[in-house]
Amino acid sequence: MFGKTKERRRQWSLLGILLGKEPLLGALEFMDAVFGATAVDWIGIREKASRGRSLLEIAEEPPLQTPPDVLDALEAGEQDGRLPERLAELVPRVDPVDRTSPQDEGVVSVVNRLFAEAIEQGAGGLLLLRGPTGEGELKVLQGEVWRLHSRYPADECSALVRRMWLLAGQPYWAPKAGVIRTRIPQGSVEMRLTPGREAGLGIEIVTVPASRP
Repeated sequence: MFGKTKERRRQWSLLGILLGKEPLLGALEFMDAVFGATAVDWIGIREKASRGRSLLEIAEEPPLQTPPDVLDALEAGEQDGRLPERLAELVPRVDPVDRTSPQDEGVVSVVNRLFAEAIEQGAGGLLLLRGPTGEGELKVLQGEVWRLHSRYPADECSALVRRMWLLAGQPYWAPKAGVIRTRIPQGSVEMRLTPGREAGLGIEIVTVPASRP
């Protein structure tokens, strides 16, 4: 239960970051495309928001089980006009070694969050390297610089790799290059996976702009 609360808080915080750059319905469409109804029912939230309901009104509905601090941020943000900032501040940035592990919150949630963060931040790629004993080190390509994102013990790293190959439609025991596609308001995103050394992998992130009429 505690893990689900943390994931709900993370997703609402990501929505806040998106709202700093995107219109409400576009940001909610992105959340739906990346997370679906995992932890938070973004499909239902988008439908209700499109009918003119406020995020606070929607989030207060008991089935959503919205954490109290999220409700407080929504209420304060709707009153003072700083809703995106207040949501974004729910989950502070932390050092890579302090990040929550897949074992704590579930590998599906971790992979969803990693991909969502990479797309939202305009990263050009991800690189998951494995050491001699199987431990993992994830790096993110920002511009022309690879930056350390997080580290994982061997068993958790293996779970991350298997989940990513599953999404790409490849057998994790003998993967070949694969693609994960998702839609965003600006078009679509292709995450092109390539097997790496020591059972790691590399991911090139490419945005395909929406065609204009």
